[in-house]
Amino acid sequence: ILFQKRVIINRSMIKSIQIKNIQSHKDTSLEFSPGINAIVGSSNNGKSAVLRALYWARYNRPLGTDTLLSHWAVDKKGNQIAPMEVCVENDFGVVIRRRTKDENQYIVNNEELNVVKTDVPAEVESLFRLSDTNIQKQQDAPFLLSLSSGQVAQYFNKTVRLDIIDKVLSNAENKRRKTNQEIAQTEDLCSEYK
Repeated sequence: ILFQKRVIINRSMIKSIQIKNIQSHKDTSLEFSPGINAIVGSSNNGKSAVLRALYWARYNRPLGTDTLLSHWAVDKKGNQIAPMEVCVENDFGVVIRRRTKDENQYIVNNEELNVVKTDVPAEVESLFRLSDTNIQKQQDAPFLLSLSSGQVAQYFNKTVRLDIIDKVLSNAENKRRKTNQEIAQTEDLCSEYK
C-alpha cells in the first residue's frame, strides 16, 4: 500500500480475487489486467481489506476470525452464520481459503485440505509463489528504502544466490586457516623430533 491510498497488485502473479464476508466485503470480485494494477480510493473503503484477505489466504494469518469476519456473517449474538472465503486465481490454478463455524480449510485446484494449527499446506505455497517481497502490510516501510546499504546488498545477494558464494568462500577460508595451523603444528613436531 502506498501512502496515497492505493493498493498495487502485479497481474502476472494474480488474475483475480473474490472476497466473501471479510471486513467491508460482503461479496467482492476483482479481475486484474496484465501488468501492474492499482486499487485507489479514500479511507475506509476496503483497499486494505483486500490485502488482508490475500494475506489470510496465503499465510493463514490472523489465526482467529474476529478481526476479519464481516458483520454480514454474524447473527445478533455474534455467532458466525455465513462462511468467510477468499478465492485467488493465478496462472497455476485456484486457491480457496474458507472458514465456517465448523470448517477451516483450503481448497487447491478442487482438492480439499484441512488447516492444521498455523500451518499452510505446501500445495498452497507452491501455487501462490508469493513471498514477503510480493506482499507487504499496510504499515511496512517502503520496500528496501528504509534499509541500510549493507542490508540492501545482502537482500540482492540472497536474491541472485551470491550468499552461497559467500558461504563457500568463508568455509574455504576457515579450512585454509585450519590447514595452516596443522602445518605449523606438524613443523613444530618435526623440529622436536629432529
